[in-house]
Amino acid sequence: MNTFSSLTTLKTTILAVKNFCHIIKKRFTALPHYAQVIIVSLLVAFVYLYPLIHGSNGGLYGDDLHFHIDRARGLATIWQSPVSFQSFYKVGLGINFFYPYLTYYPYYLLYAVFHDFYTAWIIYFYILTSLTYLIAYFSSFRILASRQSSHLFALFYTFASYRLVNLLIRFAVGELIAMTFLPLVFCGLYLILKGNYEKWYYLSFGMALLIYSHILSFVMTSVLIALIYITIIWFTDKPIIRTIYLGIAGLASLALGSFQFFSMLEQLNYHSLNVPNQLVGHFDVKTLKEIISFAFSNNLYQHTFGLSVLLGLLLIGVFIRKLQREDVYLLGLAVSLIILETPLVRFPALGETIQFMWRLNAYITLFVLFLAAKLLGKSHFKNHRAYLILLLGLILIHNSASLKVFEGANRYPANPVGELSKRNSLKKLTNSVMMMDYANHSENTEREIYDMDSKVHHRIFISNSTIQLESRSKFTSRYCSFTIDNPTAEAQFIDLPLYHYKGQIAKLDGDVIPTSLNEISGSAMVAIPPGEHSITVTYAYTPLAKTAFLSSVLSLIAILTYVIINSQGINLRLTGWQKQQAFISGLKENVFSKMSV
Repeated sequence: MNTFSSLTTLKTTILAVKNFCHIIKKRFTALPHYAQVIIVSLLVAFVYLYPLIHGSNGGLYGDDLHFHIDRARGLATIWQSPVSFQSFYKVGLGINFFYPYLTYYPYYLLYAVFHDFYTAWIIYFYILTSLTYLIAYFSSFRILASRQSSHLFALFYTFASYRLVNLLIRFAVGELIAMTFLPLVFCGLYLILKGNYEKWYYLSFGMALLIYSHILSFVMTSVLIALIYITIIWFTDKPIIRTIYLGIAGLASLALGSFQFFSMLEQLNYHSLNVPNQLVGHFDVKTLKEIISFAFSNNLYQHTFGLSVLLGLLLIGVFIRKLQREDVYLLGLAVSLIILETPLVRFPALGETIQFMWRLNAYITLFVLFLAAKLLGKSHFKNHRAYLILLLGLILIHNSASLKVFEGANRYPANPVGELSKRNSLKKLTNSVMMMDYANHSENTEREIYDMDSKVHHRIFISNSTIQLESRSKFTSRYCSFTIDNPTAEAQFIDLPLYHYKGQIAKLDGDVIPTSLNEISGSAMVAIPPGEHSITVTYAYTPLAKTAFLSSVLSLIAILTYVIINSQGINLRLTGWQKQQAFISGLKENVFSKMSV
């Protein structure tokens, strides 16, 4: 009796679940296309994030974690001052001039709400992962006009191993964000070279978002776009018109990104700085055998493009006869980039610029997974069970790679620069290493570390001497202040424990005084009279930075206006003047014909 009752209950439950699923499916399919994709992206982001939440035990990990957490702390007053005096040892390091922050700023806002870096990061990365899926889907759909292929590509790209490398191994926030927008960039390029070139703004928005995410990714992508253009434009229709529109897209992207881009160039031209490519004297290369081996084992520690890309290459090899001409080109480009990562082809200038050759994995991942999704979408891959099996396979690869990283992290002592957890607190993390990226050079290189140590400990010296002055200091996000005693009988130039960038403002007892760079010590230098005085230092955006900001805003308004007009079907073609001339000529002929009558 009990067995019969249990079976009846089970059947009733199964039937109820089936009915519920049927209702959900019916309501889901009734939704607009874009709404369906948004819901799928939110679900995929949750599935992606779950093992990361479960395995991390409330900790954040990655080689550059200390750097990007301090960056987030330094965004508290970014709209008032480009330099924070609360982060990076309170030495006034101008990181925000050189590392874009606009797309990273939402993370700080979440931190400001929750007062917890881990919680803020989980929410921020959930949004970023959902956005990655959405952009990958709609970019692919714009090219292929296939929902199946677009969903496949979005799944492949979101679960790509190199995204996980940037997240768990490197915590390379800039590159992680930049990968979100790469599909949009190459969708825009495709439209200009192959499709509707009047949609040039896709490329402009994509490139501008790269500028505001990761400058090096923008530079690398620009070079790759130039290479693709040079090798393809000769085989397209209307090459001159397409070239003009590509130029318009490039200029528009620079106009949109001018606030970040030109502010950075202004500071680089102002003083000699320690740029990262001068600090890294090598670049990582691997043999082709090693690349394949690490990809097969999905070894994230080796910065691999991963198992999914390797399987994608095998799939493309199986269906290679089905490839169209542009597919063969894309495959050749991906293979060429893989070869560039090996010792077979050496370009020292390229390696010194991008620092690590495995940074090319972002583009290899994009091209290979797009081709794989395109092929699968064409091969009747429309069964929902097939999608489920594929998703489970991606989850398995993703989960096993994530758990290996977390197990390795917890098996050994905490990495002081790469772990934020109970055993490695925020104070330990942010005080683990002195940052020299984009710091002022010291001419006496043998003393450079000592000069930086003096800044970190906020020691004030008479310039070009070892005489230390008694001082007290106070630091806030927007400014720092020093009370300094000059015991000598005359005015002295002193080295403040700060770096010097354009836009620095110093006040002596409330009056603005000039500041300069002591090139010997790499410190901000001011003159101080005898006795005890108060010096306050802050920053203001330069006239060029303000002009660039205005240019970015006006460019955004202008391009959005064009997009709206274009979407309404109003013609704003480059050939419009020809139509106007034809209209005027026709009008003249009509008038003259009436006069003759």
